[in-house]
Amino acid sequence: MTSPDVFGKALAIWLAAELKQRGIQANYPIAEDLGWFIPVNIKPYRLSIACANVDGAIDKWQVLAFLEDWLTGPRFDRDNRVETLQALFEVIEKTLQQAPMLSDLQSLGS
Repeated sequence: MTSPDVFGKALAIWLAAELKQRGIQANYPIAEDLGWFIPVNIKPYRLSIACANVDGAIDKWQVLAFLEDWLTGPRFDRDNRVETLQALFEVIEKTLQQAPMLSDLQSLGS
């Protein structure tokens, strides 16, 4: 369950569906304390996308992507965690940029 002043379920459901159309294995969002998390399967990593409103706002949103097991995850000779996360972020960013109902998008880093 999310905290009382945290919103983002509709955004998370929409984004998960859009990502699936783009070939990303995005699962149905789950409620967490700080927002709605979309589990993403990109083997061999476990990633998540978090969707939530900006503190106190009802019309401003934030979307974050992260590796769930970045410290304990699989280790290989060639570790692609950073590249995998960057690729996911780029798909998310492009999806949001192409959404006609969204405006004033800002990227705080990649």
